[in-house]
Amino acid sequence: MKDIYIYPPYPPLDREMIRNPYVENLSEGLLHYFNVLTYRRFVEVSIIDLCKSVFKMDIILFNWIEDLGYRNKGGAQFLVFILTFIVMKIRRVKIIWFYHNIHPHLGESFISKLIKRILFKYSDLIIVHSTLAYDYCDKRTKSKLVNLIHPNSDINTRNLLHKKSNYDIFIWGTIEPYKGIVPFLEFLKDKEIMYKIKVIGSCSNKEYFNKLKSYETNLISIENRCPSFEEIEDYINMSDFIVFPYISNAFSSSGALFDTLAFKGNVIGPNKGVFSDLSKMDLCFVFDTYEDIITHIHNKKIIDNNLIMEFVNTNTWEGFCKSVYGNIIHLYRC
Repeated sequence: MKDIYIYPPYPPLDREMIRNPYVENLSEGLLHYFNVLTYRRFVEVSIIDLCKSVFKMDIILFNWIEDLGYRNKGGAQFLVFILTFIVMKIRRVKIIWFYHNIHPHLGESFISKLIKRILFKYSDLIIVHSTLAYDYCDKRTKSKLVNLIHPNSDINTRNLLHKKSNYDIFIWGTIEPYKGIVPFLEFLKDKEIMYKIKVIGSCSNKEYFNKLKSYETNLISIENRCPSFEEIEDYINMSDFIVFPYISNAFSSSGALFDTLAFKGNVIGPNKGVFSDLSKMDLCFVFDTYEDIITHIHNKKIIDNNLIMEFVNTNTWEGFCKSVYGNIIHLYRC
């Protein structure tokens, strides 16, 4: 059984941060096929742990490594990455890059551009989660490229009967500028469109949240906290539409989208990335302009729940990790 290192490993449990379950789910799924060196390994500085483990691994899986320059002492961490990467290449470690976003959410930097250039050239396999990301990478690499749709998390749903609608729109997930909540609320304000809206999610940027909070009215409620899945399910069940008003060209996929589908949410998202892909499967509605969102809400169309559940039940982490394993093993047979 080959030794695999999944970057980044788990952050310390006592660190205050918004935790993305992607790496944990990936680690648990790949335990069936590999010795996962980073499984349940909690580390302070991911790049130092990677360096210490470079002589133990046969395979490295990179996630969000292009964001390294935005970490504490990013320049120094980048130098450690370069030295570690050279050792990986000398040792013929298989390099797998999960390309989550077209660009880092904080924008491109000299370091992010250089890391991407290195990985486009030297990765053995690049895995993306949307047609948009595939087309973007295909123009920049000769590495093996695979598009695997982001899997649905195994969420225990309560199959609630739809109640009387309490909200026209529900917006949830981490609150960040690239998600376009402020310009969307500004658009509604300018157009004097009155919807009952619930916004809930964790926001680490106090200044940005205060700006967002200024749009709160007797119809618009905004909370800065991380809700439980039960709360999210309740709000989705009480809302006509779950809107993702993203305006950024940086993103490719969205974990919150797949969690929303697990709760049978009626989704409206931008006509790009994974939203565009899923709209072609009749699993969500898409918009090119904010006026399109208003049209969808006015039409009050509903996504077929049977279609959603068929997708959710087949698009699992188990199946995803099996596909990842198959593509990695294929590298050894070439």
